[in-house]
Amino acid sequence: PNTDCHPPISIITLFHLLGDPTFSRIEQTLNQAKATPQLRSMLDALISRDFDTTGQSHLTRTVFDFGLPLDGYSKPADRTQEQLNTINDWVADTYTSMLQAADIPGMRVLYINRQLYVDTTVAQVAEDLALAGGSLTFIFIFMWFQTHSCFIAAMGVVSIFLSFIATNLVYRFVLGYHFFGIFHVLSVFIVLGIGADDIFVFFDAWKQSAHDVLVAKRADWRLSWTFRRAIGSVTVTSLTTFFSFIMASTTELLAVHAFGLFSALLVLSNYVVFCLFFPCIVIVYDKHWAHKRVKCLAPQYSPTAPPMDREAPSESRHTLNAVERFFQTRYFSLVSHPIGRYVIFSACLLLFFLFFFLTLQLEVDKDAVKIWPAGTNWQDFADVNAKEMKPSSETERVQLVLVWGLQPQDRSACATSDFSCQGRVVWDNTFDLNPFPSQWEMKAFCDKLAASSSEQIKSLGLELSDGHVLINCFMDDVYAFWRPYGFPINQQSLVKYNPRVFDASPFNDTRMFYRWFEQAIQVMVFGEGLNADQHRLPGDVNLTNAEIRDRVTSKYWNQWAHLIGGNVDSKKKYGDQLKYVAVTLETTLLYPVAFQEGLQVNDAWTDFVETSRASMAPAVNKMFHFGRKINGPPDKNVDNSFHWQMVQRSLVRQAWGGIGSGMAMALVVLALATGNWILALLATITIGMVVTSVLGALHLFGFSIGVLESLNLTLVVGLSVDYVVHLAEGYINSERSDRLDRLQDMLTEVAVSVLSGAITTLGSSVFMFAAQILFFKQFGLFIFSTIFASCFFSLLFFSSLIAICGPQGTREDMAGHLPFKLVLAKVLLFFQPKPGPHSNICPACHLPVDRAPKFQLVDRKFSIRTPRTVGKEAP
Repeated sequence: PNTDCHPPISIITLFHLLGDPTFSRIEQTLNQAKATPQLRSMLDALISRDFDTTGQSHLTRTVFDFGLPLDGYSKPADRTQEQLNTINDWVADTYTSMLQAADIPGMRVLYINRQLYVDTTVAQVAEDLALAGGSLTFIFIFMWFQTHSCFIAAMGVVSIFLSFIATNLVYRFVLGYHFFGIFHVLSVFIVLGIGADDIFVFFDAWKQSAHDVLVAKRADWRLSWTFRRAIGSVTVTSLTTFFSFIMASTTELLAVHAFGLFSALLVLSNYVVFCLFFPCIVIVYDKHWAHKRVKCLAPQYSPTAPPMDREAPSESRHTLNAVERFFQTRYFSLVSHPIGRYVIFSACLLLFFLFFFLTLQLEVDKDAVKIWPAGTNWQDFADVNAKEMKPSSETERVQLVLVWGLQPQDRSACATSDFSCQGRVVWDNTFDLNPFPSQWEMKAFCDKLAASSSEQIKSLGLELSDGHVLINCFMDDVYAFWRPYGFPINQQSLVKYNPRVFDASPFNDTRMFYRWFEQAIQVMVFGEGLNADQHRLPGDVNLTNAEIRDRVTSKYWNQWAHLIGGNVDSKKKYGDQLKYVAVTLETTLLYPVAFQEGLQVNDAWTDFVETSRASMAPAVNKMFHFGRKINGPPDKNVDNSFHWQMVQRSLVRQAWGGIGSGMAMALVVLALATGNWILALLATITIGMVVTSVLGALHLFGFSIGVLESLNLTLVVGLSVDYVVHLAEGYINSERSDRLDRLQDMLTEVAVSVLSGAITTLGSSVFMFAAQILFFKQFGLFIFSTIFASCFFSLLFFSSLIAICGPQGTREDMAGHLPFKLVLAKVLLFFQPKPGPHSNICPACHLPVDRAPKFQLVDRKFSIRTPRTVGKEAP
């Protein structure tokens, strides 16, 4: 073995160091370690928090370090990333199976390594996403069962995936988005449910068209009738879901923004493909397969039939299946019963108040984002490390960094979805430490932080050591170094330090020598051992940090030279330009940062920085702060430890705002679609009850409002609106005037489609319950809860509400006076069918002119009338 290797940090190592390798005097050895300052920090890293009170520790920790350089490399800086990749691959190959099989009697072994964590998580994500295959299979089988045709079921699934392909083409090649994350894959589950729901609505309407004597003779007549019957609810549900995703896309977080945009496009594409492709499939099926006797293709409905007796009553011509008969008779009797309707209404209202109470108990998630559920190695390790183990020098912590000289990156040249593009560095050209006020104010700022009050220390989350704030401010060292020669630093300070180098008096043009502060910094960092060409700031493009590190021995280099940077003087004069500086402070925050704690500390720092800016000179008052992870393996994705806190706050606000705006949008869309404000209001109240139930269910499941939950909540209105819209359309399309008659027609013709769509989505979401990745499981629960609540309240509450106070009257009476209806009326009047030049057949609908649809405007009310028999009209 290589004797230069760092020994593992463990309790065994500690006992060896204190001369007790056989553990013969455990209590004395531990007390000795506690009393030895050099060993106390090591002991704290190895024991649980309860050791100080109980004298016992039920946990211990062992740390194995990996070092560079590896064999075949000259030094750590020699192709560093290549060496790290080699170590990561070796760790993954060597330790994965060994650690998973670790089994010590009476002891559980928890472990963490970033490469193992990433590899295991990626593999589990792929395994969980494979559950989509089960969802797809269930949807196909249920479609087959419901339509009695594997051809319709297969083509329905194909139409859904055609929309997915079309969306990808628009998303990638038209809009130029290349980011495709896990959230995008989850949108497949949503569009499967929406697409299946649309197919059921359309196909059920197509089946019903076979029993209408006016259109049953010809397939094109039936298709026109079916479109008029189904397209309204399909359009409204697609629009509301589309706008829900658009709202999700307004966030600045790329993953959520891209997911919202992609899903909105997916819903739109599904609607277009559905309107263009699926009717063709139905016509092909009716022409080639509906008369076949192949079992899997046997129709559940009559194909386009020869002419039927137009005088026969519709009830005798329409053969209902068992589910339709149930909704027409038993279920209708339940929700329309003079007492039963009020019992159902009251029970639903009581349930609403219960879930409303649970909603009030919802809290913002105080913990960091969780990927794995409790009970897994990765989450249990994180919980134990954060809550039960003592923080130590090895614990991943958050360091607060204050920066001067930089502005937000310019990403205007980057593609919108190119997260790897860092953009162009934008300097704050007003930053300058050469003026005397700037130097004094920078020094005073550091002194102010070092002398923070106890209240500030607590609010800012500052770490103390022996009662002192742990701050690394380069200005303290600058002040201590240059004070004997003159501070603030000017030419006289440098001349006094070294007249031979800095005395510019022999030169006629003293403007060649300027930016004395930068010269002073270079003296401190590089000393006088380097020649003038090498006297550059750490950020110099001609002298990299790695090259400097091998030659510079100044203590200031390791202490704070990595916190300053500049470039070669563009004016080609003696004096490089300092472009940025930073000050760091140690905090008590542990990584990953809990939401509530991190947000409070971040807000306190924001207030502190803003207050400090107001009293500082313009050259040094444009600083900003961020938190970065220290200790543990490097991770370029956590440079700002407060990032997720701000994202979570934004998503929470957006979720609540999205619910409110979604409800308002649903009310407007429903009013335009149905033409009746009363019906739209009743439907919107039902949607509100669904949303409240889903929020209460989150608390019932033990969830809080975090990043993942907020993302789900942006979709809740769009997913809640579908079924109540279908029922509302069915109610408004009824040809009868009494509310109970309309209710019966609504349940008979639409309820079976609502139930079928709900079963499809519920069944597909159940497969996600088996996922290990926490977000996938939450997503499945969210979809299941939303669809179940939507179906429950639509069929029970909305139906009973309609039975109690639903609008009545003929269709034209219920259409109201909405401008939308008037505009539609004028468009339809423009296309009023005209008879052919030598025929009494309407060329547009292939019906006799006296039986063609008539579009009328009467007292600003719009109606479509199709004569059924001579002397009788039906709206």
